[in-house]
Amino acid sequence: MQQFSKYCGKMVMRILICFLTAFMIAVSCAGPKKTQSAAVNKNSRDFFPLKNGCGWVYLVGDNKVQYQVRVLAADKDSGMIVWGNKTFAYVHKDDGVYNSTENYYTIKNGVQKWDVVKGKAEYIELKDKIVLKSGSYKAFAVKETYPDKKFYTMSYYGYMTGLIKFEVFSLDDGKLIEKMELDSYLCSDPD
Repeated sequence: MQQFSKYCGKMVMRILICFLTAFMIAVSCAGPKKTQSAAVNKNSRDFFPLKNGCGWVYLVGDNKVQYQVRVLAADKDSGMIVWGNKTFAYVHKDDGVYNSTENYYTIKNGVQKWDVVKGKAEYIELKDKIVLKSGSYKAFAVKETYPDKKFYTMSYYGYMTGLIKFEVFSLDDGKLIEKMELDSYLCSDPD
């Protein structure tokens, strides 16, 4: 958990959902496969839900430590998400999901690559569904690379669920440093 905090504390919260995302044990048998590098035109609202009463429970690392994330308040176009003891503001804009607390796009519509704080982000299209203990998800991934910090992250966003899986890898050798997978996602408010 300390290693997770060291490398990902801020990243996990930024990527919220990196949000809701999301996260669990097994990936599909064939694993994620990359497809073409064209601009991605997704409805980011479908992969980054901001609804009152919603929350995610993630299992972190090999010890499966529970980590809870919840929507504190939301309206039609924005929401506040609590990650541990930190709160982040997100806005659904026409061109993606914007983290207004840290000033970057978590998901950017209509492009393949974009800038994030001290790094670069790009879509990784997945041919197969992501299969986790919590379920099977139509998903896409966002890879964020941070050369100065010598790591990259993979955030997997599930349709109508948000963040379902988050991984941190070393840039030097590609070794998995930490992971977080969705254990459960619940919404108590029917809106």
